[in-house]
Amino acid sequence: MDAVDFGDVRVELESREETAEAVTLNYSVAGGAQPVDMDKLVAAVSRRVNPGGQKEVTIRQYGLDQLEVIVPDVDQAEVDLIKRIVSSAGVLEFRITANVSDPRHRRVIELANRSPGTMVTEEGRQIGRWVELDTSKIAAGEESGLVTRAATDGRMEVLVVLDRFNVTGGYLSRALASYDQNLQPCVNFSFNSAGSSLFGTLTGQNLPDPANRLTSRLGIVLDDVLLSAPTIQTVISGDGQITGSFKQADVDFLVGVLNAGSLPAALSSQPVSEQKISPQLGADTIRSGSRAMLFALVAVLLFMLAYYRFMGLVADLAVVLNVVLVVAVMISIKAAFTLAGLAGLVLSVGMAVDANVLIYERMREEMDRGAAMRMAIRNGFQRAFSTIVDSNLTTLITGVVLYAIGTDQLKGFAVTLVLGLTLNLFTAVFCSRVVFDLAERNRWMTKLSMSRLFGKTDIGFVAYMRPAVTAAVTFLLLGGAAVFYRGQGLLDIDFTGGTSVQLAFKEGEGLNVAEVRQSVASLADVAVSSMTSTESAGGTRYKIDTSEKDAELVETALRDAFPGKLATYSMAFGEVTPLDASPLDADAAGEAGVVMRLLRQTRSRRWHRRRASPLGSCSISHSGSIDLPWRKCWLGRWLPKGL
Repeated sequence: MDAVDFGDVRVELESREETAEAVTLNYSVAGGAQPVDMDKLVAAVSRRVNPGGQKEVTIRQYGLDQLEVIVPDVDQAEVDLIKRIVSSAGVLEFRITANVSDPRHRRVIELANRSPGTMVTEEGRQIGRWVELDTSKIAAGEESGLVTRAATDGRMEVLVVLDRFNVTGGYLSRALASYDQNLQPCVNFSFNSAGSSLFGTLTGQNLPDPANRLTSRLGIVLDDVLLSAPTIQTVISGDGQITGSFKQADVDFLVGVLNAGSLPAALSSQPVSEQKISPQLGADTIRSGSRAMLFALVAVLLFMLAYYRFMGLVADLAVVLNVVLVVAVMISIKAAFTLAGLAGLVLSVGMAVDANVLIYERMREEMDRGAAMRMAIRNGFQRAFSTIVDSNLTTLITGVVLYAIGTDQLKGFAVTLVLGLTLNLFTAVFCSRVVFDLAERNRWMTKLSMSRLFGKTDIGFVAYMRPAVTAAVTFLLLGGAAVFYRGQGLLDIDFTGGTSVQLAFKEGEGLNVAEVRQSVASLADVAVSSMTSTESAGGTRYKIDTSEKDAELVETALRDAFPGKLATYSMAFGEVTPLDASPLDADAAGEAGVVMRLLRQTRSRRWHRRRASPLGSCSISHSGSIDLPWRKCWLGRWLPKGL
């Protein structure tokens, strides 16, 4: 055996030395880890975890080669689902399974039985591959007719034939959850035009042969695991169905993965680290922020009631109804509120009040012209409607653009803003008009009474044009100079990145999150989160994000803020030597054992250099900030396989 192809790694025999006591085989390993485009990886994982974009999920690069996923307020079942979604590469393939009765497969079966690796090659060309057989999805009776073998770890493997069509999940246009003819959960899928042509040709060349009683089975392989192997009866081109012993959760998982597409790099099945973190906003900040928004809302409602009286009461009811509907819709779509989202809600409340003000002031103009109350109400709503639509439409366009191209934080703002403005047309225009019509017809309101701050005005604004233009230009120049003077200091961690540090306190020296936040307040744009994991309890481990990029300066500031309280760890390095394979017997099985052992040793020979630090479990990286909701979150980090 001169070479074995394992897919991403190829092992070749370089030399062979035979003595009376032993046989020495020297192998070289080619291939292995490839550079990973982390931006594409982040985008692909985002499409899986948050396909609709309404969830406030933060997915970003952490350090150089790690992926960080932060999900607000989730239970363990959803955490397990996220792990499964993230760690699945999502590579879907449609392959014909090898059949001992098919003369076209005899050569690949012969070579596969002699190949210890997963890939079967002939003259450097890949013609077959061993994939794992999912016995939980394929019943025992359905295994007949498949070429199988037992792997070294006890798993069952099945042989599939590689063809020139190479029909993969990249040709799928959509996947939907459905039910088969036996009312069992299944996955329906559709191909695009290119995929339909290839899939039709693949199935057309493997139709049943009545003369030889020969049938072919289409293997549906996801991440090198055979999920289903139905018998091909007719030509299939545009649409297909994946059936098996699936549960509804399995179908939902498959649909999500197939619609999101495959990942540019496979991730480990378990995250490198997993913690539950507290809100970045402290309890005092949450209370003060909630109070500020509540007071602002009450102040607006009281002003409308005092200035417009009965009409102000109608406007207040419309605003409250708008807020209730926005919250109801966000609950129904499982969208979380963040600071940006609440800012969008407050802005939509202001737009709702503005719509009522436009209508009421138009009514005032009609009354000043001597119109009757019914005519003033009708004209007020009709003539202000176009202005309201124009103002809301331009803001809606902005919200849609933010949602389409913005980050997760901007999407939270866009969702609440778009919902608020859309529902505002219903509450401020339709609902208010209904209340006014009922009040006028039932004589609950006999006149349009409202306050007036200014009487008839006659101000010559044009006369002050030159001083106004001069003042505006002066302010613009001063603002531009201030921006140039501050430079990068004008931007916070969202734009500049910074340093993220995890620190641990000594036993008995732990502080609460408010005390830690107060102690590190001198750091720029600092955010503090409490962390809990299986190794540590709450109150002893914290995650600190700051826009300060000088890691040494951050460490010094933390030492000064917590003198003698931080846990200290050190790490020493000895001489690193490679692992060599010991010689075995010179038969075919022995050679395969050498190759497998050498490959395992080569893959496990990874060295990571970390600088010793006085901070407990210190991990420093440059990254952007995150806008966590006002709730606890689950945080997991993944490392792509091969790194």
